[in-house]
Amino acid sequence: MFKRKRDSDTQLNDDNNNNAISSSGNNNQDNQDHQQLACNDTAQTSVIDVENPKLFRQCTDPLEWNLIKYRDMRSTHARRAFGRVLYPPQRMLLERLSCALEDRYHFCFPNQKKCVPFVCAYNNSACDGQILAVGDEAKRITLLRTDVGNSIDYQDYHVSFGAHTNAVLTLKWSNDDTSLLSGSADGRVRLWDTESRACAATFMGHSSSLRSIDWHPTNPNLLVSSSMDGSFMMWDLRHKQIKVHKDKLDVPGLDAPVYGPIKITKHAHEMSNYKGSTMKENIHKKPPHSVTSAMFMPNYEDRIITSGSHDGTIKIWDCRAGRDAKSIVHYNYDGDSNRPRGIADMRLDHSGTRLFSLCMDGSVNLHYLTNITRPAVRFTDPDYTISSFFVKISISHDDRFLIAGSSSNTVFAWEIDRPEAPTVKYTGHKREVGSVSWCQQRYQFASCSDDGCVRVWDFDVENDPADGYEPSDEE
Repeated sequence: MFKRKRDSDTQLNDDNNNNAISSSGNNNQDNQDHQQLACNDTAQTSVIDVENPKLFRQCTDPLEWNLIKYRDMRSTHARRAFGRVLYPPQRMLLERLSCALEDRYHFCFPNQKKCVPFVCAYNNSACDGQILAVGDEAKRITLLRTDVGNSIDYQDYHVSFGAHTNAVLTLKWSNDDTSLLSGSADGRVRLWDTESRACAATFMGHSSSLRSIDWHPTNPNLLVSSSMDGSFMMWDLRHKQIKVHKDKLDVPGLDAPVYGPIKITKHAHEMSNYKGSTMKENIHKKPPHSVTSAMFMPNYEDRIITSGSHDGTIKIWDCRAGRDAKSIVHYNYDGDSNRPRGIADMRLDHSGTRLFSLCMDGSVNLHYLTNITRPAVRFTDPDYTISSFFVKISISHDDRFLIAGSSSNTVFAWEIDRPEAPTVKYTGHKREVGSVSWCQQRYQFASCSDDGCVRVWDFDVENDPADGYEPSDEE
C-alpha cells in the first residue's frame, strides 16, 4: 500500500529530477537501470521498480484498480491518469443482480405442455425500456412488462398473440418502439404494430428458418435478414411490394402488404477452398450453410456485415444497387483447433465501433470495425461451453458489460474493459440458455432457456446464492 503525496512534495521531487536530468545529459539518462516510480494509495509510502511489470501495471493501469484505488486516483487526477480515462470497476453491480420468484415466466402450449422460448429482446425507451418481447415454439410473440412481475394481479400488463405459422426465432424493435420485426422458422419476416399488435407487412423470399433480422440504424425503411438457406436479403418498405394469393399467406397477416427483397445474396458463406473442388461443386454436394447474423454497417446503407455457421468467417459486403453483392473484407476465425469454427452470433456496441462475435469454440472476440481482420480482445472462461447456434450474446446500454448464454445452463457475464477479470455466472436455469438481452435503460437483463422459462435478472436486496451470481474460482 502506498501513501498519497502532497502537491508540494510532488512538485519538489519533480524539480529535483529535472535538475538531475539536465546535469547528467541525454546519454546518462539512457543508462539509468533502476528508474523508480512513486505510486499513490492510502496506507504507506513506497516505490515500485518499473522492471517489475506486474507491480508497475497495478499502479499505472486503471483496469487493475479496485474501487478504493479508483476513488483515490480520481480525486488526484480528475478524469484521466497515465493517459487513460478513469472508469470505476463495476463488478459489484453484476454481483447484485439476481432473479426473484416473481421474475420467472414459464411458457406452455395450450395443452399445458412445456413450450421453449427461443428469443427475447428488450425495447429501447417506452415504459423505461422494460418491455420484453419473447418469441416461442408455439408461434407466439409475448410482450412482458418486467417492471411489474408475474403475479396474477398484473396479468393485464402482459399480452400474447399468434404471429407466425411456425416457431418465432428472432425479434428486433424499431428505434421508436412503435414497430417490432419477427422472423420465424416458416421463412417469413413480419412487421408488427406494437400498440394494436396488428401485422403491418410481410416479407417473403427466404426458403428456410430465419437466423437474424436488423433495422438500419437511421433509415427505418431498410431491413436486412439472414437465414439457414445460406442467404441474406435486403428489404425496402418503399419498394418491391408484390401480389400474392391470400391462400398462400395463411394467418396472421392475411391483409398486410407483402414485400419482396430488393437484393438477394445466396451462398454467402460457402467454403470453396477445399482441394479438388469449386464452390459450385460444394453447393451441389451439400445443403447451404447458414448465415447466422446480418447487420448494417454504421453510417452505410449499402454495406452489410455477416457471419457464417460453418466457415467461421466475418464478411463485409458492398451491396450497392445495380450489381451483385461483393465481399470486400473478410476475417476467418480458426480458433485453437486450426480449423474453421462457426460463429453463432454477432453484436455491435452502441457506439458502432466495436463488433463482438460469439464463436463455437466457447469464446467471444472483439473486433474494431476499422480492422476486423484480427480480434483485439478475446473473452473466455474455462467453464464456458456452447454447442448450439441458438445461443446469443448481448451488450449493456452503457457498453460496460457483455453477457452470453451457454450450453452449461448458465449465463456468463464479463466486464468489457476488463477481459481478464473473473466472469460472473448466473445459475438457475435447468437446460441450455439461448437468447439473452440487456435492458436499454438500466442494469437488468433477461435470459431464455430450453427449460421453458424466461428469467429477469434485476437488483435485489437479498441475493439468493442458489438463484443468483456464482463466484468464480479465482475470487
